[in-house]
Amino acid sequence: MLKGCIATCIVCIDDFAVGSKMRILPCGHNYHIECIDPWLTSKSSLCPLCK
Repeated sequence: MLKGCIATCIVCIDDFAVGSKMRILPCGHNYHIECIDPWLTSKSSLCPLCK
């Protein structure tokens, strides 16, 4: 886990497991890749927390 990262993906509400693939957005929020990529490509190009 990276220092300062939230331990839970707010899209799926699951904790990040060791070895999870995460995407860290420019704002600094982090998500599971499989959770945030569909959001970014089909719903909004903005971070769900910052929008």
